[in-house]
Amino acid sequence: MEARIWREGWQRKYPELCPIYATLPFGLALVMPAVRIMSPKELQAFRDSAEFPDHHPDPELYESKGGEWGYWQGRPVVVDYAMRVHMDPDDIALIDPRVLTIEDVRRNWDAIW
Repeated sequence: MEARIWREGWQRKYPELCPIYATLPFGLALVMPAVRIMSPKELQAFRDSAEFPDHHPDPELYESKGGEWGYWQGRPVVVDYAMRVHMDPDDIALIDPRVLTIEDVRRNWDAIW
């Protein structure tokens, strides 16, 4: 889903999304630039700062927890996004109908191989 969100241009409105450089077919791999993950103290300081993104309405593309935010080229980026489209039933239309959960991935993989 990160690749799809990037391909659809969401980064224009949400510049905090980490860039996607490449993907492999069937969602087997996603290539992003290497980032330095924020320490818990850095994340807390960032969340408390005016720099932290505050979108209205909030698309809930990501959470603000450890391991999800890092620094790329000196700026904060979120590396784990697309959360909402996996969790919100109203957004099912945005998800490839053949792959809704990890169990669907396993079933499709077994059917192919």
